[in-house]
Amino acid sequence: MPVSMDMNLRLGKHLTVLVTCFFLKDRVVQKRATDVSNAENIYNRYKETLKSEATYYGEYPGGGACSLDPLSPMSSQPGWMRVAAGNYDFQNSLGCGMCVEIKGSGKGSGSDPVTGVIKAVIHDLCGGCGKGGYDLYIPGDGRWEIETKAIDCPTVPGKEGNIMFRFTGSNPWYVKLQARNTN
Repeated sequence: MPVSMDMNLRLGKHLTVLVTCFFLKDRVVQKRATDVSNAENIYNRYKETLKSEATYYGEYPGGGACSLDPLSPMSSQPGWMRVAAGNYDFQNSLGCGMCVEIKGSGKGSGSDPVTGVIKAVIHDLCGGCGKGGYDLYIPGDGRWEIETKAIDCPTVPGKEGNIMFRFTGSNPWYVKLQARNTN
């Protein structure tokens, strides 16, 4: 029998975040890593701009920590890229699918400076990235100064933009559900 844990968090005047975890393992209730503080930190990313660093990781290899494979239609919109985020933006997986704006000034070291504005979707965890830092899933070289902020994700046009539910690893006693295109 599943156990549910609901946490309500009132953020601002109109936004309420509900984090719900369902779990029961070996007849013992176990706490999941995601909690209200993770939700607060994600909410705050929309209000703050952070200075950090970006590095390159090459083409997205698939199988990232967010389990967003196959990639959602939002991830392949023109002008958008996939990134791996440090722990501050990853927030025990609550940051998966979050859209971010990365501004590069070209300051740093290497042969491929990050310049201008890049829009990206968090698909993976970058263990070596600092607060607000990202591995960019495109070919390149260097470590570059950036400013980052969470932004609203774009609406995907047409049928591809419908809300999607992905069931992976579910069985008659356990439901593993991932909602996509929910902004």
